[in-house]
Amino acid sequence: MVLKPKHPWLLSAACVMVALSGQAYGLDIWHSNTVWAGQGMCAASFTLDSGGVFGDHIQNLRIALAAVDTKTNSPIEQIVLEVDEFGRDNASRYETVYWESELACEDNLRLVITEADAIVEGQARDLLADGYLNIREFVPYRIDIDANFLNASERPSTCQASRFTATAIIQDKDGYSNVWAQPNAESNVIEKLFENELFYTFEQKGNWWQVCTPTGQVGYLYHDCIQLQH
Repeated sequence: MVLKPKHPWLLSAACVMVALSGQAYGLDIWHSNTVWAGQGMCAASFTLDSGGVFGDHIQNLRIALAAVDTKTNSPIEQIVLEVDEFGRDNASRYETVYWESELACEDNLRLVITEADAIVEGQARDLLADGYLNIREFVPYRIDIDANFLNASERPSTCQASRFTATAIIQDKDGYSNVWAQPNAESNVIEKLFENELFYTFEQKGNWWQVCTPTGQVGYLYHDCIQLQH
């Protein structure tokens, strides 16, 4: 007689948990930043990720690297990064190590890991031989400065042309101004702009300035009716 478990899914779930608990996360390393350290030195920081609760307890980590001149492909300095202990839980998941050197300030440089060993869960391991150490590609965010970005992102597409660099409102005793199709008052009125209604323009010569309205119409206003916003 073959005995079957009363709830097969319980056995399956238990097997999955056992499998996950024995699954090696590995150790990731990446170059996370380089800053000026003074006296001609720079400090390059490297972040290590043990995987937290899914990873291992790591002790006596030692990683040897060669700093290589990318122009000549020749090693120019030997580096050793060391960490006493980290990993096993989320609180100690990450560790940061530093390399301080004049060479760390150089742009034409790449690093090659030549040795890596540690005690992982009580076992001495060669991290290169068993593929435990991984390189993680890290790309920092691009940061721009644009005080008008949010306003620009709300503009109609026609008003996002590079020439419309300024925002403005009308200054008209009537409380509104006509936007003309051509730079003269004999052309058609294509839109009216009212008090405190933002529109887009740029510094121009002459009496008539090209503007872009909140609805995306491009026309002309007499320059005396325009009050630039600063």
